[in-house]
Amino acid sequence: MTIVYGVNDLGGRRVLWQHLSNISRMIADIPWLVGGDFNTVLDISEVSGQSGDIRSAAEDFQACLHDTGLINLPMQGEWFTWHNCSSDTRSLWKIWTVSWLMIVGWAPGRTHFMPASMPVLQTTLLLCCQDLINEFIAFYHELLGSERRVRLIDLCYLRPWARHIINEDEAIQLTRRVTPDEIKQAVFDIDEDKAPGPDGYSSGFFKVAWPVIGKEVTLAILDFFTTGRLLKQVNATLLLLIPKVQNPTLVAEFRPISCCNVLYKVIIKIIVQRLSGVLDDLISPSQNAFVPGRSIGDNILLAQELFHGYNQQHLPPRCVLKVDIRKAYDTVEWDFRSAVLKFWFSPTVYLVD
Repeated sequence: MTIVYGVNDLGGRRVLWQHLSNISRMIADIPWLVGGDFNTVLDISEVSGQSGDIRSAAEDFQACLHDTGLINLPMQGEWFTWHNCSSDTRSLWKIWTVSWLMIVGWAPGRTHFMPASMPVLQTTLLLCCQDLINEFIAFYHELLGSERRVRLIDLCYLRPWARHIINEDEAIQLTRRVTPDEIKQAVFDIDEDKAPGPDGYSSGFFKVAWPVIGKEVTLAILDFFTTGRLLKQVNATLLLLIPKVQNPTLVAEFRPISCCNVLYKVIIKIIVQRLSGVLDDLISPSQNAFVPGRSIGDNILLAQELFHGYNQQHLPPRCVLKVDIRKAYDTVEWDFRSAVLKFWFSPTVYLVD
């Protein structure tokens, strides 16, 4: 189905006719319905009154229908759809292909059945909606599993194996006082086209209104870094499901994204900016994600190099396991996360249980 709103000049409509012709070639025999305001007429008899020279416009419209194979839809009721002073014109059209007629059909007459059918359909619609909700709930219950309490390993036994432990100088840099300039820079570093959080405001609003709201925003963020407390309204997050494929039919074909409030994003941006100075020492060189200057593509090239000639006959027997630990991130327990962070970081000002 294609919805059309034609421009009010001959040259612009010719561009529209060309677009429709291109679409008709791409979809071939697929059923196609085109409707909307074409801002022209199919025949000069469809114009009442004086409206200028429309003959060439009507001929262009006729040529478009002939080229695309579209058929004019019969209509009942008022013929003229627009009344403009002394000029009456029919410009609202529905046209379709023969294949649409063969599959969908056409029943002439007025369509008053929709209001009558809504009470009948309402229960079905509600049931379908509830079934959809239950499908998503069941999927994530299976993905995350039941909550289990696992006895943690005393991480002090792992300290000799650690690549790096945050030293005193690094700890001072991480926990230094947040400045108003640092907060403002974090606000203006957030892309304006990012999806807003539950409050509905994007970073673009904060940037434009900064002369008015900048002081209050700065005080709110400074209060968090002083007290470690954050209003639940600021900490609220929208979880949205984005399809990973065209026409998804399974819950697994959606990926969740989080839409956070701008104040939350600013706080995270400040923390991430400070952590970026020590991540290079904490994260193994074989892990090429999350660290500026490293590229995850390097691991792909390395894997290709390792597997080059892997199946040659003269090599000893070997095997390869491709493991996708889909639940690894989702099932990390908060206690384990806190223990690992305390193992790495001597300052615990950012660790909130």
